[in-house]
Amino acid sequence: MRTCAVASCSNNVPALRRWRQQHCAEHNALKGSDECSRREPFHLMSFPSAAEEPALRELWIKQINRKVWGSKYKRWEPNAYSRVCSIHFEPGATIPTLALGYIPKPLKARPDPKKRKSVADLRPKKRQKENVPQAPSPRTPQASSVPPTGQAQHPAMDLPSSPDISLSTPPLDVGQSVAEHSYASKSACVEACSCDGCAHKDTLIKALKDQVTAFQDELEATQEKLSAVSKTQRHNLWTKFVNTDKAVKRNTGVPSKATLEQLFTMLEAKARRMRYWQGQKRIVSTKAPHRFGTPRKPGPKRKLPLKAEMVMALMRLRQGLSSEFLASLFGISAGTCSSTITTWIKFLAEQLKNLIQWPDVVATRQLIPKSLAGKYPRLRCTIDCTEVYIERSRNLQVQALTYSNYKKDNTVKFLVCIAPNGAISFVSEAWGGRASDRTITLESKVLDRLDVGDVVLADRGFTIASDLLQRGCHLEVPPPASGLGQMTRTAVKITKKVANARIHVERVINRLKWFRILKNVLPLSMVPLIDDIVTVCAAICNLHPPLVT
Repeated sequence: MRTCAVASCSNNVPALRRWRQQHCAEHNALKGSDECSRREPFHLMSFPSAAEEPALRELWIKQINRKVWGSKYKRWEPNAYSRVCSIHFEPGATIPTLALGYIPKPLKARPDPKKRKSVADLRPKKRQKENVPQAPSPRTPQASSVPPTGQAQHPAMDLPSSPDISLSTPPLDVGQSVAEHSYASKSACVEACSCDGCAHKDTLIKALKDQVTAFQDELEATQEKLSAVSKTQRHNLWTKFVNTDKAVKRNTGVPSKATLEQLFTMLEAKARRMRYWQGQKRIVSTKAPHRFGTPRKPGPKRKLPLKAEMVMALMRLRQGLSSEFLASLFGISAGTCSSTITTWIKFLAEQLKNLIQWPDVVATRQLIPKSLAGKYPRLRCTIDCTEVYIERSRNLQVQALTYSNYKKDNTVKFLVCIAPNGAISFVSEAWGGRASDRTITLESKVLDRLDVGDVVLADRGFTIASDLLQRGCHLEVPPPASGLGQMTRTAVKITKKVANARIHVERVINRLKWFRILKNVLPLSMVPLIDDIVTVCAAICNLHPPLVT
């Protein structure tokens, strides 16, 4: 369809046809017919030929200034149906300039190129040496060169003066007679000059240099003072995160401020002698080191207090903050922050693993809650597996081992066992997301801790009934779904009974996921520490009151 190429114009051939079909009341005929003398509102003109008038065609395209949709650099080209209507032309003009949808720039002829300068014009002109007469030396003045009284061969120099500088030498008077001194000779000031002008100049320069030196010393002292104050404030900033019970629970995961103080008091003595983590060493020496005197902490001097280091490691686990952010928050380097966090995670995992205890049969029977005593009086534990998202590794074998069909992503999986009161009694090692629940349960050796007659609650995915039967134990799982048919009344009652008792392990896992390092995507650099991280998080969860009462 022939239409106007201007973006803001909608004139086309169908518009002309509709106009011609209208009735003219003045001439009582159709518009555009022989009986009607009305002129058409516009007429469409085709673009100049690219072969005959290429320059004029380029001017039309440039004036229309149409863009290609979806492309920033592609140039618009008219096709065989592109036209420009007459309303965009001035009378007698050959280039469209009216109603183009923008303000066109005036067409200017290209200026003539500037004339290039020759190489000879670019060369610098040689300065003409002036024959300056050699002035006599000021040390051997001649009788004929002595100026008249009240005049000097060179007046006192107009040197800048500062109101803050007090000089011992008074400024020279213009009319004062000074010793003769010539500035035209290159060798005139090789030796020390004894004239009053040079002495005044040297005194002023020396005073300015002394003032600059004093200002620099004062600036350096002020910067050191501000740096020390800023460093102290940054080092003491961490105290704001643990000043109340609510802040301690929110930022570290520990239940209260008193519990944090007791935990630090218990670990302080051993923490002063621990070594910072520096990665796995390639060469291991078999010689035992000789120690003389009291053993001290090896490695560099600590840059943070011990309590600040522990709070920083707990904030890394609880809030999932990056090492770079914690480094800027505590005023240390990122490398020191990463090494300190790794050291404390391993140290806390070793010291707090005793908080995860497998209770014996007598204690379990005595501490079983009333809500479960009537349903499962011989309940020993409730088990379930949970997964943590990790970054995708470039190693294809690692990708295959950590890919979870349930989460549809790369994860690590570990087993969680809770006692009837909701305390975490066992945490297995982390496995790749590909491992099944049955494999993790059997490889973790948790079934060897059961006694004869114990009851274990689990989900349908734990197909370990035969393994428990060999140990004289019983597995309680919801009954399987019977295809597309409706469940029986008995199956519904059993499902409700098991679900009401097994829901507590989901609540414990939810408490474990309070630590955002297990809730967010775990970076690959932290994957080797996943066992220690889970141990520390589970131990701190056991410091909270029990979930089941």
